[in-house]
Amino acid sequence: MTAAAATPARRRVARSVHRYLGLFAGVFWLIQAITGIALTFRWEIDNELLAGPVAPLTIDQFSARIDAIARAGGKVGEVWATNTKSTRFDIFYADASGEDRVMRVDGAGAILRDRSDAALAVDSFFDTLTSIHISLLGGDAGSWIVGISGMLLLTHLVMGLRVAVPRLNVLRTALLWKPAGGLRARLYSWHRTVGLWLCVPAIIVVSAGTLLVFETGLGNAVGAEVPVPAESSIPIPTKLMTAAALRTALELVPGSRLSALAMPQDDRHPWYRIRLHAPRDIPRMWGTSTLYASAGDGRILGDYPAGGASAGRTFVESLYPVHTGQIAGFPGRAVSVALGLWFLTMIVLGLRLWRARSAAAAKTESPAS
Repeated sequence: MTAAAATPARRRVARSVHRYLGLFAGVFWLIQAITGIALTFRWEIDNELLAGPVAPLTIDQFSARIDAIARAGGKVGEVWATNTKSTRFDIFYADASGEDRVMRVDGAGAILRDRSDAALAVDSFFDTLTSIHISLLGGDAGSWIVGISGMLLLTHLVMGLRVAVPRLNVLRTALLWKPAGGLRARLYSWHRTVGLWLCVPAIIVVSAGTLLVFETGLGNAVGAEVPVPAESSIPIPTKLMTAAALRTALELVPGSRLSALAMPQDDRHPWYRIRLHAPRDIPRMWGTSTLYASAGDGRILGDYPAGGASAGRTFVESLYPVHTGQIAGFPGRAVSVALGLWFLTMIVLGLRLWRARSAAAAKTESPAS
């Protein structure tokens, strides 16, 4: 077969792969697109719907709230900021009965909401959507399905790009093509033209999302993990030094804000893991600068600023903000929503085109009356 004859053959193969992948996995991609759109501004919406004060972080009062949970017989595991200004936080803890709970507080420790963690999937709309988006409510098996569907979507997008633009010199024409002709021709033109408008950013966003499914393994492969402190034999003191640890960390990184706090757990982990959003961090909701502070006296045991991170760690940490659009701030997140709407449009156009072709084929094959 000559090169000239092979090119149309490859295009036919690409067109077939593009078409049948869309029909096979379209329902998974539809779910991902809808939940992704809804989750883009989930924290802003959740905080707006939750009545109560918004107060900046006050270390002593905030730490007192964590200590109050401990005095009541509970045990705090982690704390995460729920907005970009770090004025509201979710405290994940087990109460005296052992039930896992999540308490929303402001920066001064005032309680805004306190509910069972087991009720999140039922009572929290956004938490349910998150579980659907990352695992289809199927745990590890669901995460693998999401990852595989992401790889199929990447193949689908690349094949679609190959079919739509066989040569670079027709790109301008394809981008500005005015649909004309019969129904099938118009649907094909719209599907091709609209697809080209955002196909490349979609490939980038989908690639980042797919890699996020395998984030742990990828991080281990490229050396992205932050090492834990070597001092692992110091017993946890009776009275924790939460306020001292937070104050030391925030003073060490001027202009930073608290993103997350992991509490000491046992004799093997007698330290706080503090995550800060520093001025040099990648734009995102949760910062990547990480510090370890002693549970005994609050002194810093390890300091891993985002600005000094390895290339592997920077790459892995950039996947989430690229996938969500946070890396470009509000405009980037708006583009993320636009991509979701674009993809829904492409699904509708693709289904209409498939139905139109199927109807035409059935009409052609039917015997004359």
